[in-house]
This record gives sequence, C-alpha cells and structure tokens, in this order.
Amino acid sequence: MGYSVETFYDVDCIHRILDHFMSIYLLVTTSPLILEEGTLIAADDPLTSMTMALAVAIPDYSRPLDDGIYHAVDIYLKAHPWLIDTEREQLCRLMNCQKLSIEASTHVVQNERLPLRVIVQVLFFEQLRLRTSISG
Repeated sequence: MGYSVETFYDVDCIHRILDHFMSIYLLVTTSPLILEEGTLIAADDPLTSMTMALAVAIPDYSRPLDDGIYHAVDIYLKAHPWLIDTEREQLCRLMNCQKLSIEASTHVVQNERLPLRVIVQVLFFEQLRLRTSISG
C-alpha cells in the first residue's frame, strides 16, 4: 500500500524471474571460461542482458536514493576497466544523478572511472540543490 496509490505486487512472478535468473547463473558458472583482456569470464554470458533488464525494471519512484545503484556501478566499473566510454555511459544511465546523497555526489565527482558526462550532470544537480537551499 502506498500513500496515494494502492499498489499490489506479483510475488510469484518475481519469484519465477529470480529462479530463472539463478538457473542461468548456475549454467554460466559451470560453463567453460575464457581469458578476455586479463580476466576470466564465462564463454557465453547471458547474465549481462538479464542483469541490465532487472536493473532497468526497478521503477525510479521506488528508490528514494540511488546511492546503492551508484555503488554497484562503481564496483562493476572497477572490475571491468576495459569498458569503452559508450558502455560506461550506458551503465551509468541506470542511476538518477538527482537522487544521489551528498556523500555519493562527492564520491562521483572524484571518481575517475565514470564518464565525464555523468560527473558534469552530478555537479549541475548539486549546484541546483545548493541554489534551491540558499534561496528557499
């Protein structure tokens, strides 16, 4: 139940999605590994598209802060330093720069792994937040 809207969740559907996700994960972890740019990865990695779909499926209104998403993106970028800028930008689209806490925003601005466009967005929204707090 929400404050203004009555919300129902299909728990069985989510359970089936997660069961399917885990069955793919177990299949991938038992598949042969190949060496790609110094890192071992599964030969067929269907989890990448599945993970992106699950991350996108979480509605924006259900996350009051995107610090957790930012933390996950940062860990992923740290583990995959060979990603090109377009892939980094696509990954960073999962987080809403307006919903970062001050601590997360400070970390974003100092994070060299993130695309410059994301850093500029965070700086812009922090400037707006500061302007609003000063004038309000």
